[in-house]
Amino acid sequence: MITAGTVQPILPLYDKEMECLYCNKTFITKKVRSKFIRIKKRDSDLCNHYEGINPYYYEVFVCSHCNYAFTERFQPINNICNEIIKERYIKNTALANLNGERSLEQAVKAFKLALLCATLAGESSYILAGLCLKLAWLYRYDNNNEETRFLNNALDNYIKTYEQGDIATLNKASLLYIIGELENSLGDYERARRWFSILLSDKTLDPKIVKIAKDRWQELRYERTLEEDSK
Repeated sequence: MITAGTVQPILPLYDKEMECLYCNKTFITKKVRSKFIRIKKRDSDLCNHYEGINPYYYEVFVCSHCNYAFTERFQPINNICNEIIKERYIKNTALANLNGERSLEQAVKAFKLALLCATLAGESSYILAGLCLKLAWLYRYDNNNEETRFLNNALDNYIKTYEQGDIATLNKASLLYIIGELENSLGDYERARRWFSILLSDKTLDPKIVKIAKDRWQELRYERTLEEDSK
């Protein structure tokens, strides 16, 4: 029983009210308080490993009324896509009930729903790439082979973003870095070299990202040299 003067502990998760982009109804979902987010390490493709609770688990909002799944980066839905979503998604999916504390498996499900919704809603290649990359990271935590499939999907969509010139509001340096890093992690050193070369030769790009890319490229070259010497 709570008595007068009792100080309640601050919990890592809090309730956040969201308005669904599809049905416009409000629902309650969980978010992580920033004070509880502690990064243990970061992989070269920018995947964070956290101590304790993982904020990636709660990036996707899943409407408890219609099941539409989205993130803060999604755009409003136009009328044409609204009908497509209704026929191909809303009518065919059961409510996922993902608004409480999430396990890794539930986080994967939420991201997969968001990826499907993003595709039907006509979201940009950049948004699709980000969802695929986060899915790959979630599978990485579990040492699941599905990681590679979603890394490939992320890479394809990031390259499409670059080729379409759809980077006016994006950080071009970050985009080039992640493309180069994914190319290398998927085993294509020569293509990685091409992307890092584009990044390092452009003097107009974010110097902080360029410095990170330069250091990373030196690491890759060194690793490549060791591999060739061992043959």
